[in-house]
Amino acid sequence: MTLAEQIFAESLELPEDQARKVIQFIESLKARTEADVLASRQTEARERLSRVRISWGGKPISSRQDFYDNARG
Repeated sequence: MTLAEQIFAESLELPEDQARKVIQFIESLKARTEADVLASRQTEARERLSRVRISWGGKPISSRQDFYDNARG
């Protein structure tokens, strides 16, 4: 018997409200796994970006807001 078959067989013995809780638990596990994958990808992206160096030709940028305002024209 596969794990999925075992889960199915066990769920048949539960009252409907408890079976719904099992489904909600499975969905929460899937969501947590997806969130962990996303967090891992974000960490990798931040690490790559932290190694990027941009030369501004010695020009200081007084503030991020000024930089964006001037870049927009």
